[in-house]
Amino acid sequence: MATIAHTGQSTARPAASTDTAAKAARYVFAGVRIALGWVFLWAFLDKTFGLGHETTEKAAWINGGHPTQGFLKNAAAGPFKDFYNSFAGAAWAAWLFITLFALGNLRVGAQIAWAPPAIASIALSSIVAAAAVFMTVREPRPRLVTAHT
Repeated sequence: MATIAHTGQSTARPAASTDTAAKAARYVFAGVRIALGWVFLWAFLDKTFGLGHETTEKAAWINGGHPTQGFLKNAAAGPFKDFYNSFAGAAWAAWLFITLFALGNLRVGAQIAWAPPAIASIALSSIVAAAAVFMTVREPRPRLVTAHT
């Protein structure tokens, strides 16, 4: 017959507050993931169907609009300006842009751990960041805090 020796180590469960904090953190991270997924989804739906937020129905991709033209023609500045302006409004750029938004939504919103959506998210973020890093502000931005005298 075998004997089990006890080493004196405690096998007590962690305090309930640790379990509650971990559960709360999971809910917070899930909420952030859903919110970020909504950003990709909204941009995809607005550019594709022209829901009226940033893209009018007339300028929607399904109605013959070019989802890349406004940003790449007007916002790009600096050393990449000529590069981005050269393919603004091109059909392949529109397909790539819309596909990257759709795959980015799958990656972030649905948390699909699959290589193409992950690469799409990185590619779209890199392209937009490279175009926007030298972007000039064309209109004054609203101030969040105003000084009262």
